[in-house]
Amino acid sequence: MEAWKEIKGFEGMYSISNLGNVFSVKSNKLLSVRESKEGYLRVNLNNQGKRYTFTVHRLVLESFDPIVNMDEFQVNHINEIKCDNRLSNLEWATPKENINHGKHNNKIRNYRSNNSGNCKKKVICTTTGKPFNSISEAARYYGIKAKSNITYCAKGLAQYCGILEDGRKLEWMYI
Repeated sequence: MEAWKEIKGFEGMYSISNLGNVFSVKSNKLLSVRESKEGYLRVNLNNQGKRYTFTVHRLVLESFDPIVNMDEFQVNHINEIKCDNRLSNLEWATPKENINHGKHNNKIRNYRSNNSGNCKKKVICTTTGKPFNSISEAARYYGIKAKSNITYCAKGLAQYCGILEDGRKLEWMYI
């Protein structure tokens, strides 16, 4: 079940969930995230005209599992998938522990080869039963211009995204 907490320093403005979703109270919507060149998801938060950029994994762990001296620790992704920001996949680690975790799991490789495709979410159009390897692929197939609309639908924030020629509404879910 998705649980939410206010983000420290941005109380009343932004919340983060234990699944890694970031919500803006003011705009009443989920914020979009972007992937850094290292493969981590980042989000921009605004406060009094200033923009701040945070990694989503750090916001999740700081909000749901705060510890003393957090600045001395790094966030380790237990399954080594950098865009999997579920609380159950995150843990505090010293820099040495974080590096050793990757070596132990034989997963330290070039970012491009290690993470290509890991962050893509598979979806299915429940109206037609057609599965897709990514939201981009689904959007291209049905000619949907805004990929984010499929995302909103798959997250249950919208009822449908797209309409077939026969008038049926395209409904989506993650697989």
